[in-house]
Amino acid sequence: MEFSEKILKCLKDPKEDENTDLVLEGNQFRCLQTGNAYPIEDEIPRLYVPETGEGENITSQMKSFYETNP
Repeated sequence: MEFSEKILKCLKDPKEDENTDLVLEGNQFRCLQTGNAYPIEDEIPRLYVPETGEGENITSQMKSFYETNP
């Protein structure tokens, strides 16, 4: 898989701030500053990072709903 230099210069670590650089290493991107790694699956870079507790809020809302409305 190849990415243009223009694209590579734009990529930043989604867990960090703008002052990071991702490099292509085999089948993943790795942040030079933090070491965080992001896989490439089916030729698609997986750079999504869920917010802390993102799924927990929905789970508690659904649980509460079904406890109230069996």
